[in-house]
Amino acid sequence: MPADEIRFVEETHQYYVNGVEYPSVSTVLAPFMDFSRIPRDVLERKRQIGRATHKAIELDEAGELDLDTVDPQVEPYFHSWLLFKAVKPLRVFAAERIVYSKKHRYAGRLDLVVEFLDDPGVLWVLDAKAVHTISPATALQVAAYREAWNENEPVKINKRAGLQLKKDGSMAEIFPYDRIRNKHDLNVFLNALNIQNWKVNNGC
Repeated sequence: MPADEIRFVEETHQYYVNGVEYPSVSTVLAPFMDFSRIPRDVLERKRQIGRATHKAIELDEAGELDLDTVDPQVEPYFHSWLLFKAVKPLRVFAAERIVYSKKHRYAGRLDLVVEFLDDPGVLWVLDAKAVHTISPATALQVAAYREAWNENEPVKINKRAGLQLKKDGSMAEIFPYDRIRNKHDLNVFLNALNIQNWKVNNGC
């Protein structure tokens, strides 16, 4: 069976699987995020900082990061990640990986899939956020990523968490989503996906 053709259009944040557009995880979850009170320029700068932080982590894990190129506003968030790794040694399985579900027809780009060295054989999907407060919707986000990864990869993700990178450079804080209240996270995401598809199909 030939491999699926995956295409991501950066400018419009659109994903295509075998020529068919799939809604992105972030688009599906947009109604859960209220940024209306944040000035547009501030929001855009925060988005750029987040993207640059993810890129720094990705390059560092690949052994390709030039520290002199890291933006001063990104440095504390990156240092927050390094402190976290120092305290919780880990192995990165994947970084900035596009994942998709043909079963549910959505796609996205996960931040990190890791194995903590003190818990071998257990894979985690982490969504690293350079934010003041982790949104509850992050639980839905990593639930969607885990579902898509596990649909296509032989080695399965067991656990999921948000990872809050700190603006002051202190150690990142992990927020595992393994409580009873999180057991329906994937269903909530899939319900939001159905609503998104209904809106698109009806021109809303």
